[in-house]
Amino acid sequence: MKTEVEDYLIRARETLIESKFAHGSQFWNMSVNRSYYAMFYAVTAVLRTKEIVRSKHSGLVSAFIENFANTGLFEVKYAQSLNKGFKFRNVNDYVQHPIATEENSKLLLEEAIALVEKCEEYCNR
Repeated sequence: MKTEVEDYLIRARETLIESKFAHGSQFWNMSVNRSYYAMFYAVTAVLRTKEIVRSKHSGLVSAFIENFANTGLFEVKYAQSLNKGFKFRNVNDYVQHPIATEENSKLLLEEAIALVEKCEEYCNR
């Protein structure tokens, strides 16, 4: 595995820890943000294995769907989790009154854990 890929996976794992801490401390908005970014870093690592680089979050989501979910390398549910995290993080981060709850914070955290684990598995194959 290349160092750049490893670095993104480390960052993904660290960001998951931040999300777990935020969730456990009842900072639902922060947990949602960190869950999405854990997914973002993990998917960035996966894309880098094919030398795919995207400068925008929407481009990263699209590239993951096109090159990994649509080709069967990853189950579609992982692309759906990433897309949901992207959309929810955008809404939650940019509205005056964030909308995260304990329930959706927990759900996104669980999906982030699953996606990060799957990305690590893919990169370590």
